[in-house]
Amino acid sequence: MGKILQTGACINLMKLLLMTFNIIFGVTGLVLLILGVWMNVSLYHVLKLSTDYNRHMPLLFIATGLLVLLVAVLACVATAKGQSVLLYIFGSLLVLVFVAELTAGIVGYVYIRQVREGIGRGMNVSITHYSGNGGMADETVDFVQDKLTCCGLSRPEDWNDTDFYQKTSHYPKSCCSGHDSCNVENPSLHKEGCYVKVIRFLDTNLSAIAGGAVGFAFFQLVGVLLSFCLASNINKAKYERV
Repeated sequence: MGKILQTGACINLMKLLLMTFNIIFGVTGLVLLILGVWMNVSLYHVLKLSTDYNRHMPLLFIATGLLVLLVAVLACVATAKGQSVLLYIFGSLLVLVFVAELTAGIVGYVYIRQVREGIGRGMNVSITHYSGNGGMADETVDFVQDKLTCCGLSRPEDWNDTDFYQKTSHYPKSCCSGHDSCNVENPSLHKEGCYVKVIRFLDTNLSAIAGGAVGFAFFQLVGVLLSFCLASNINKAKYERV
């Protein structure tokens, strides 16, 4: 009788711990989903400057986040019901999620390197073909120069050899803050080039995202341990009652 009570208390404690894990687990899935959407929307204007831009990278984070949320819901059901079979299935799914998140993190680090290599080439092409007519390529350049307060690839004078400058004798409005006309004499001209600022911006954001994915991945191992231990104790309790 004492062993049964002791096992029952252990099961209740493990259920509490696993349910707490499930909630945190669901939050990590939501975070990954939000990061994926943010990369696809907000970072898109910066990332597409690179000739090595890959639109599938944000989708990988979105898909992983949705998978985590789905597994978290199933985990809560399995924990509440206390059925060992469901718990073993949940533990196995966590291993799958671990692989998915670890893959997303590793791919993220590889992606950072590829994007870095393509940024210089992509920005040079975008600046060279800038027309000032508000096309998609123009919008990307203007967005980066305005948001990151920069101008040109390495300096504002990079614009001097472009067709746009030859025709207008001034820089794009996005090179200056709050002025319709922008030239080298304008006091609000952004003095720094965009390449260094873009690389710094991407390194800060993408490294944090990739690192978070790897950290979340190893967190799943706690859930694997808890779910398997709880399933084992539930089976043990059934055996003790017989």
